[in-house]
Amino acid sequence: MLDRAKLQDHYNASDEFDYQALTALELRLITLYRRMSDADRQRVIRMSEALSEIPDAQPLVETSA
Repeated sequence: MLDRAKLQDHYNASDEFDYQALTALELRLITLYRRMSDADRQRVIRMSEALSEIPDAQPLVETSA
């Protein structure tokens, strides 16, 4: 039981450290995301998935040799 108490204290300390490691902008984005409706959250998820996909590697400008 004492070991469990030590581990619990360790986990609590690590959560606080991880939370402090976030920037003010990240905290603001998390807060705004939590305030969104479910429909808006789904839109954000779809948009972030589309932006994170790597398009096929094609040159932007065609060169003629």
